[in-house]
Amino acid sequence: MKIKKIYLYVTSMLVAILLASYGIVMSDKAGQIKRDLDSQYDRAYYDLTMYMNNLEGLLAETIIVSHPENTSDTLEQIWKQADLAEENLGVLPAGQGVFASTSKFLNQLSNLAEASKDALHLRGDVPENYRTELKALHEYAMVLTQDLEEMEPLVSQGTHFWDNYVESDNSGKDNNILSGLDEDLKNVPEIVYDGQYSDHLQKSTPKSLLGEFISSHQAIEFMRAIIEDTGAVAKEIKVTTETEGNIPCYSLEITMMDGSKATANISKQGGLLVWYLWNKVSTDDVNITMATAKAYGADFLACLGYENMLPTHGDTVYNSTTGNVITINYCYQQNGVAIYPDLVKLRIDGTDGTIIGVEASGYINCHTNRILDDPKLSIEDVQKYISNDVVINSTTLCVIPTDFGTEILVYELNVKYKDKIYLIYINSQTGKEEDIIIKENS
Repeated sequence: MKIKKIYLYVTSMLVAILLASYGIVMSDKAGQIKRDLDSQYDRAYYDLTMYMNNLEGLLAETIIVSHPENTSDTLEQIWKQADLAEENLGVLPAGQGVFASTSKFLNQLSNLAEASKDALHLRGDVPENYRTELKALHEYAMVLTQDLEEMEPLVSQGTHFWDNYVESDNSGKDNNILSGLDEDLKNVPEIVYDGQYSDHLQKSTPKSLLGEFISSHQAIEFMRAIIEDTGAVAKEIKVTTETEGNIPCYSLEITMMDGSKATANISKQGGLLVWYLWNKVSTDDVNITMATAKAYGADFLACLGYENMLPTHGDTVYNSTTGNVITINYCYQQNGVAIYPDLVKLRIDGTDGTIIGVEASGYINCHTNRILDDPKLSIEDVQKYISNDVVINSTTLCVIPTDFGTEILVYELNVKYKDKIYLIYINSQTGKEEDIIIKENS
């Protein structure tokens, strides 16, 4: 009996030791995940602050300098740095909707800079109304930069910053210090220009919001299935708020199995995924090709019910890789015609192909079955309008938006002249040159 008791005692002790060891290991693992997330948030904050400092200076240059070549380079830098700022903004662990105005500001700044650069190359100068808009955005860039710099002492105090200042308390009151950044940008005046983030286009009635209205519970279940389609698993999904605007949505906060956070918007009508961003921690190098990433993205969009979506033409023009994130734009294809207003932007983790970001408001606002006139001009006809000094890479029939909220059927000619890529849009009915976009070195 003594031997049996000793055996039971030893066994119990071993089990207790194993359980304690397991608890220590799991605690260490959880702690490491927390430290990795804090490090990612810190890096995103400091990078965002750096890009905003850069943008403030670059916007000042557009006011001070008028030489076309210098202005062109400056506008290109604004466009790219605003995109990078917006990417880092999306990493910060704020609840959905906290950065709505800031994100819109950065998107408009990037899009306006791009439109201004295109107008400069096409007409020889930046239109006066575009310059006025850039001056207005410079003022708000100064405010946002100052707000970010004032946060620096708090961020640098240690790894507990994101716990102490970002989470909402149990009373449900919002004590999120980051929400203060957004408040100063809610009064940005309407920005009107030729681009998808122009305020007059954002106020249009969405054309693809159809079907039944869903409950918040259904929105959660829809999101859970969508995350499974991305190759991930959600530990918890909860509705944080309900947003209105031209696409009324349920705003969701998602906790993944590894503890990382994601946010999303699901439309109340039809249950469509409008917006999604996963703050996934990934430090590995890009392991997949652009072609593989495009295939992953197309499969994911098919799972969402977005059929006939193909990547936009020209990797150097519309698609990019920043760090280990691959960004690809997809547009709807109707009978072989690329419908550029029906656009979905995907962000894909280049290390494993996981979908970590979706922006589908362009598609939801614009998508509908269109009645397209047959082009009066053939491909051969429009190519005659192009100089023999350029190399024509491709010619595509497509629909593009105008700055008046209408659409036109054009031929897109992707051409190369010396070391630059040009996109030339020629009206398929009249042969009129509708637009020229000069992108980057080939």
